[in-house]
Amino acid sequence: MNRTLLLAIAIAAIPAHAQQMYKCDQGGTVTFSEFPCGKNAKKIDVKPVAGETAPAPLAAVAPAPQGGRSQALLDEMTRQRRIREIEYEIRNAENDMDAELEGLRRKKGNANNNLAGATWLTSISQEMQAVTAKWRGKIDQLNSQLAALRQQ
Repeated sequence: MNRTLLLAIAIAAIPAHAQQMYKCDQGGTVTFSEFPCGKNAKKIDVKPVAGETAPAPLAAVAPAPQGGRSQALLDEMTRQRRIREIEYEIRNAENDMDAELEGLRRKKGNANNNLAGATWLTSISQEMQAVTAKWRGKIDQLNSQLAALRQQ
């Protein structure tokens, strides 16, 4: 009840003023948009049904009190969102590592079959090991963060 009243006050506080819209005729179909949708867009003003209203003072809208259950739900949602973000970062790091390694593999294919080519292959192999170590470190760090969040 209390939240419903606060929500109603908040909605009433939103100023209702004319909105600029565009009317477009696209192949016999009339559409309306907030942005011009073609060369034949016609600007129209959309006015609220009840007319202009003055905005309510800011003090009239108070935040709803957070109970323990609501705060726990909010904390859980935040934790789940962070888990999804870390999973996304892990996938991106793995994809970046794979792309970097693929570039180095292509370089390996260009090596000549002689001493200079063998030296270059060794150099590329060392670079691939360094790239793998760099990305594995980042991925391991993200996995440990993920494990800690999942244990909460």
